[in-house]
Amino acid sequence: MTTLLGKAIAAYAASDLIGRPERRVLAKELAEFDALSKRQIASIVRLDPNELVDAFEKTDSRGGRLNPETLEIIEQALTLPEGEAIALYYKAYQEGTSVDAIATLIGQSRDYVWNRIRKHKKGLET
Repeated sequence: MTTLLGKAIAAYAASDLIGRPERRVLAKELAEFDALSKRQIASIVRLDPNELVDAFEKTDSRGGRLNPETLEIIEQALTLPEGEAIALYYKAYQEGTSVDAIATLIGQSRDYVWNRIRKHKKGLET
């Protein structure tokens, strides 16, 4: 079974090498997860969000900023112990991916991610 994060990473890598019609297909595949917003999917497949109007219906996604460059950072964090993972989530957050987007991609609650990022940030400030 393909995870949302795995599919997003593959789509982002492929979208740099394929044409618009193929990127629209990738967008539809990402939309099937019913977790990402149209804007987030558009950034992953390198299309304008307006090009995806017909790609999928309204979803229950949480939205939030998503920097596709941080997808692999987030994936790497999932393989690490929690303390090290939090440092990578914080890095993704600093590089423009919102807490909501991180939470969606890793299948955790917003509060879970936010509390750990905030705690990590406090540790850096002391």
